[in-house]
Amino acid sequence: GEAGTVQQQHAVYYLALAEAVGAKLTEGQFVEGLNQLEEEYGNVQMALQWLLTRGEIEQAIRLMVPLGQFWFMRGYLTEGLRWLDAALANAGRHSTSR
Repeated sequence: GEAGTVQQQHAVYYLALAEAVGAKLTEGQFVEGLNQLEEEYGNVQMALQWLLTRGEIEQAIRLMVPLGQFWFMRGYLTEGLRWLDAALANAGRHSTSR
């Protein structure tokens, strides 16, 4: 139980960080924002993996939005596409019938 809570807090923190950096990128603070994401990228990846594993697809997509520019500008576009594919695959598994 405790590990899940810590992982959730970790994911929430890195989602907020990525969204804040995304705002920097749209305000033209590219180098600072990209460097910040680069420094925290391992943690961002862990948060993204945890969200996908838990079926938190909407949160995972929210995390991927600001990462799009990062993936493109830092040469991680193939990796970004793999994350998006994983999110889409998980969305199919976790969708509910209406």
